[in-house]
Amino acid sequence: MALKLQIKKYDGFSLMELMVTITILILMSTAFMVLFSNGYKTYRYNREMIGSAEQAAIGIRAFEKTARGATNITEAANNLLTFLAYQKGDNYPAPSKISFYLTGASFYKSVIPPTPSGSTYIYQDADKVVTLITDHVSSQNMFSYYNEAGTLLSMPPAKEAIKMINFSITIDLDPAQAPNGVNQSTKVELRNLKTNL
Repeated sequence: MALKLQIKKYDGFSLMELMVTITILILMSTAFMVLFSNGYKTYRYNREMIGSAEQAAIGIRAFEKTARGATNITEAANNLLTFLAYQKGDNYPAPSKISFYLTGASFYKSVIPPTPSGSTYIYQDADKVVTLITDHVSSQNMFSYYNEAGTLLSMPPAKEAIKMINFSITIDLDPAQAPNGVNQSTKVELRNLKTNL
């Protein structure tokens, strides 16, 4: 009788096949994680940019409504405008002192209500209420001023000559990186300061 040597052949993967498969899975997982991470960063950036742009739009509308009723301009510069105006809902016998200004990359509105002082009214800084309108402002010159004929006034403008204001704000989370910021602007005619009625 002859003995036959039987070698069992196992079905399965060799060590080399397993190593190649694991390497491919690791590469695919890494690529997926990078893609997912970049997508999330883009989503977060866009969401923050849209939020800031919406806040700027709300600020522009508030500026339009308030500035149109200005009764007197007290300060005018590239990134600062201060005027006296009645605000909606005010119960004061005199206009409030309202400022729109840029500090760093943040745009603010401040309101100081009038305080009676004898027969006149004064504006005390202790009564000032400051509201942040938006952050991430990259504008260098937010305000430009025009006279009654629509001619651009040079800086610093004569306050009594200002009859129209162009307000332009650019929101950019990272000015050193693409995409470019979002710009919003408006022109406001100061109705209470017109003389050609």
